[in-house]
Amino acid sequence: MCPRVSLMHSRRPPSISRRRLRGDDSSALAILREGQDLGQRRGLPRVTFSLAAEECADLARAGRYEEARLVAARFDFNELPAPGGTSGLSSDKALRAASRYLLRQSPKEVVQALDGAIESSQQRGLAHRSVELLLIRAQAYKQAGEVASALTDLHHALTLAAPRHYLRVFLDEGPELGSLIDALDLERLGSSPAVPLARRLQQARGTPGNQGRSTGSSLGEQLTRREVSILKRLESGLSNKEIAEAIFLSEGTLKWHLHNVYSKLNVKNRSGAMARARTLGIV
Repeated sequence: MCPRVSLMHSRRPPSISRRRLRGDDSSALAILREGQDLGQRRGLPRVTFSLAAEECADLARAGRYEEARLVAARFDFNELPAPGGTSGLSSDKALRAASRYLLRQSPKEVVQALDGAIESSQQRGLAHRSVELLLIRAQAYKQAGEVASALTDLHHALTLAAPRHYLRVFLDEGPELGSLIDALDLERLGSSPAVPLARRLQQARGTPGNQGRSTGSSLGEQLTRREVSILKRLESGLSNKEIAEAIFLSEGTLKWHLHNVYSKLNVKNRSGAMARARTLGIV
């Protein structure tokens, strides 16, 4: 192995999610773009596509729609996939990226495109994906002026998320979703299981960085930063090799980290690790 490749494999970029929560969007985007470049050079199209979709989503969340448009056009997810089209990792990521990019431009079309995807996710028992899609559709309803429907979707997402201890998926959405969370009338929700999570999110409004540090602090003695970063990638659907390339590790090193993660979380596989991570509020 040449010195340059060895150096690249030894690099350990900080968690993208941590940088987002700290408001360090520029560094998070730089990491995503560097990963795309590496994926293209090494002939790993799924890695490149996955990171490009993540970049497009991040730019749209930050309100940088023109930059998001350029990324979307470059990777052909500047239009919503046709209903009933092909399924799989690429089409799923294209749907989510395009939906975020088109939230303000075509909110009603986004709602229609997400209807089938949400129904499919719920039928397949994909709770985390269902929550994310519901939150995107809630923001589309809001942009279309249908606030009551937006709040209904938000309440549904909270109800799904609460028993599974999902938190980060709400925090990652940023201020657009935050205004809907503020609009929730907790008294009217009564004894809904969504209330504790909604109250926690309302209390966290304006201080997402503190929330992130609290989670990281409580887990610091168990998981390293690198292990937390790897956990966040497990749900992507990418192979071990593709995840390793995306975060600048060798596949062997990634497997070593996964062994440690499974051991610390007392699980045997990816699905167990993801379930445990959500319970702990890591993802």
